Amino acid sequence: AARGRGLAAKALDAAARWAFAPATDGGLGLHRVTLDHAEPNIGSCRVATRAGFRLEGTMRDFYVDTDGIRHDSHLHARLASDGPHPRG
Repeated sequence: AARGRGLAAKALDAAARWAFAPATDGGLGLHRVTLDHAEPNIGSCRVATRAGFRLEGTMRDFYVDTDGIRHDSHLHARLASDGPHPRG
């Protein structure tokens, strides 16, 4: 099992590095990458933070679950100008 070994954060960091890499190097050349997750999902919040994505805020009533109930979502972002995130 991979839980607790930091693999999700490492994979997210690798995806962000690829997204920020210039197109000439096989990347996307993006400046900003965002992600959101259900507000009560502490594990997803931890993964995002460990991968260098800063919590920017809470988006109220952002998504609707299968029962039609609205829930808040956390918004995280990482900028190319934030510099490389140390692998760990």
